[in-house]
Amino acid sequence: MGKILQKTIISLFIGIGIFFALGVNADTFGYETAGTSYYNISYCNFCSGCPPDYAKQVGSYFQAPENGTVTEIKAYLADGGYQHWNFKFGIFNESDGSFEGETTEGITTGGLFAWFAEDASIDIISSNYYWLLVYGKACDTGYSNYKLRTKYDDGEDNGGESNPNDYPNWEEPFSPTSQDRKYSIYATYTAAAAEEPTKKQDVIWFD
Repeated sequence: MGKILQKTIISLFIGIGIFFALGVNADTFGYETAGTSYYNISYCNFCSGCPPDYAKQVGSYFQAPENGTVTEIKAYLADGGYQHWNFKFGIFNESDGSFEGETTEGITTGGLFAWFAEDASIDIISSNYYWLLVYGKACDTGYSNYKLRTKYDDGEDNGGESNPNDYPNWEEPFSPTSQDRKYSIYATYTAAAAEEPTKKQDVIWFD
């Protein structure tokens, strides 16, 4: 009687690195350092209600390390300590300014600079460059010098802003005024699932 020896070989493919397994580990891209200089996103100097004097879309663009889904965006913000202001984050494609998606809306908690995070579900493509933007409004009720601020460091030309002053509606496409700034904003993402390893079965006959 012949016998069948069945052997299953799992072939692991090598791309950029060796494939082990991709779980649900999260990674980041952007600028995770609290900058040394501050910038006003929105400002209201004794205006009577909204809109404020200006409400800008402000941020920097960064390269996506791999395919995946952004699950959170975080930026370093402060509100001047008078009131608490609404804000949200958005992602735009750097190549054509097209809108990719936005986070949930947040609200500042008063006074000092801190990292503020909001949830998202926005797909990204490896090697593409994306604007990570913060947008919000300061709106007074009779007091002066209401501000919503973020921070940045000088030295890189990937910063930009526009002033639609129409919060919560984004300016689309995003057509920024360029700035030599790297804003304190970054995205957390989950890498796309890797392809299943190819399974190959060898059937060996022998007596």
